Amino acid sequence: MKKISLKGYSTKKIVQVTLWSTLILFVLILLGMARSEQEDMLCRDVDIRMKPELEVLFTDWDDVAKIITGDGNVASMQGKPIKSFPVGDLEKNLELSPYIRNAEVYTQMDGVLSIEVEQRQPLFRVFRQNSAGYYVDMDGKKMPLSSKYTARVFVLRGAVAEQYNGNDSIKSQVLQEAFHLITALNKKGFWREQIEEIQVDRKGEFTLIPKVGNQKILLGTAEQLDDKLHKLHLFYKHAMNRVGWSTYKVINLKYSGQVVCEK
Repeated sequence: MKKISLKGYSTKKIVQVTLWSTLILFVLILLGMARSEQEDMLCRDVDIRMKPELEVLFTDWDDVAKIITGDGNVASMQGKPIKSFPVGDLEKNLELSPYIRNAEVYTQMDGVLSIEVEQRQPLFRVFRQNSAGYYVDMDGKKMPLSSKYTARVFVLRGAVAEQYNGNDSIKSQVLQEAFHLITALNKKGFWREQIEEIQVDRKGEFTLIPKVGNQKILLGTAEQLDDKLHKLHLFYKHAMNRVGWSTYKVINLKYSGQVVCEK
């Protein structure tokens, strides 16, 4: 048997190595005991939390309860071994919902099964001819309409051929440009308060419909978007309050460096 020589090691170094080895062994023993206790632990309660905590949700507590139990009877989970609940499968089942962006399921040391659900947030609603349409969320993915809740978001109408085929990402150029445009509008409270609807024609040019007044704002394509929105903001700030919100029927932003208005 090969002997380990301690020659060259100081007593202080040997003591340090011994202490660290003992500490690591102690921690491993504690983790093993905790794991053993957790495997034998019974479920004391189920804690379901929705994020973000909005007043109205596409997915609520009852929906989550039905997904994880089948019948919504969360109380039936109490008293059962905590290890009998497949955490990974519960997360996958929750994320199959078209209204859930992410789900985290984990057990706590006190026997509580914690479920945190992050709902998907729609950015705008697409209206298509002869179709109820769908939402596009903040991640650029499509999501279905809900009979439970209608989100107050931007509306996109017009030449949108892309259908809802599941929670897939938007693919067409017109929807990608609309997503870019509406994301920019949504970042500023001023535009969220001013603009209600976006229309797109077969050329891929956008028209903004404001909440106040009866004018149409011809934006053109989504190119040079920041410059166009900046021009419009200056026009609103310096001209509209002076001449009145109903003076012009058309505000044209398609020309470089200028705003052309029609009465």
